[in-house]
Amino acid sequence: MGQKLNVYNLAEKGINVVKSPIHLEPGELRKAQNLHIDPNAVDGGVRKRNGLNELNGSAAAGSILGICNVPLNLIATRRFLIGVDQDITSAYQWITSTDAFSSSSTATTPAACSKPAGMDALFGSNVLTNRASQTEVLFLYPAEYTRGTPQPIRCWDGVADRELFKIPLNAEAVADAGLASYALRTGGVRQMLVVGTKLYLVSIDFNQPAGAGHYSRVMEFDFDTNVLRQVGQACSGWDGNVGASNAGGATGGNSLLFQSLAYHQGYLYAGVAPVGGGASSVEGGVYRIRPGVDSLWTYDFDNSANSEERPVCMASYKGLLYVGMSDLNTALSHVRVRSEAGAYTSSVSVGSAVGSGWTDMIVFGDNLYACAYDNNGAASITTIRKFDGTTWSTVKTIDTGIASPRVGIAMVVHNSRLYVLAINTSRNAVVTHTADGTTWVDFTTNLTNGNIASLFGVLAY
Repeated sequence: MGQKLNVYNLAEKGINVVKSPIHLEPGELRKAQNLHIDPNAVDGGVRKRNGLNELNGSAAAGSILGICNVPLNLIATRRFLIGVDQDITSAYQWITSTDAFSSSSTATTPAACSKPAGMDALFGSNVLTNRASQTEVLFLYPAEYTRGTPQPIRCWDGVADRELFKIPLNAEAVADAGLASYALRTGGVRQMLVVGTKLYLVSIDFNQPAGAGHYSRVMEFDFDTNVLRQVGQACSGWDGNVGASNAGGATGGNSLLFQSLAYHQGYLYAGVAPVGGGASSVEGGVYRIRPGVDSLWTYDFDNSANSEERPVCMASYKGLLYVGMSDLNTALSHVRVRSEAGAYTSSVSVGSAVGSGWTDMIVFGDNLYACAYDNNGAASITTIRKFDGTTWSTVKTIDTGIASPRVGIAMVVHNSRLYVLAINTSRNAVVTHTADGTTWVDFTTNLTNGNIASLFGVLAY
């Protein structure tokens, strides 16, 4: 009588049509049709390969040269969101568009976003760059809160809006000034950056009066582990922190703050800027760190020789790091490029007077796009410039010949188009967008009520 034979590696070695049946090794087969080794089963787990609908040359309108599996989420809605300052308009929280800015409407979801709260004055400018971000499935934003309490970061998936985490108070600032003072001073989230499964953000924690003792940190949130931690040392006037030589903290003197972030070739880069106008820029410039590897920031670009030039925005493009500056001491503000060897040089400049600068930049297609502000009094100009790796050119003029032009502060690439949000000091705005970098479409409906905050993003769901 036949006995049971346990085979634990059936078809493990696939099909062998060369050997005779008696010479096959265990795990080899001579013939099999639609056999598939089940990756979720134990050794010997086999099943029939999943079938496909008939696909032929006629159905594909030509010859089929290959096929691969590309998982795609079905997208029902693409919703753009622009934050509203609740100190100006409290009836709704957001301006939204579901048709790529052919029209717009007001919305009460997500929850109220964080107000500028005077942070613009800390950097000597009148506008803030974008403070929102997004993943493939979440829109991320700093929510409104009461100073002196932890700053909440919220996320919206198109249906539910929830708190993701809270940024704890800066213990050094509380020890230095006390909680009552902490609650009265300006602060908030300056920028957010998503890199893979990590969210990085600049937290402006606290500022003392008269430029003495400012505190900021770079924080990292891991979406996989739900862990929030500080990246490197804080930026303040205290010994051991970035900016310590500026004699800030309780001793007075001018301090610095983290201002901008970019991820470039395995390093997180942070721009550090002096606070307000007339501040020293000792230890100002660009720092870098490998999150999870390094414990301290490394001074990568000493910008102290350039007085009050502030690194407002950054982007990694074709293997090089580009840093957009705003100078409050001299007319020209530069885009500085970091070579592979680590040297920073000027790639292009803008400016007719003090206060000009580069306010945001992003890679779109094969080019780098940057928003430029030429401060020239009643003849000021704001433009969008394109860099192809060799030459800079102006591809869009936002405003020209006015004292308070709309400044490009947020750039988003979505669905093969580049969208730019530009705001002026009166909080009026325009969204301009393009598919090719040449033809631009402007949109202003619901954006001229003097209530626009610097939060801009898109969620596809």
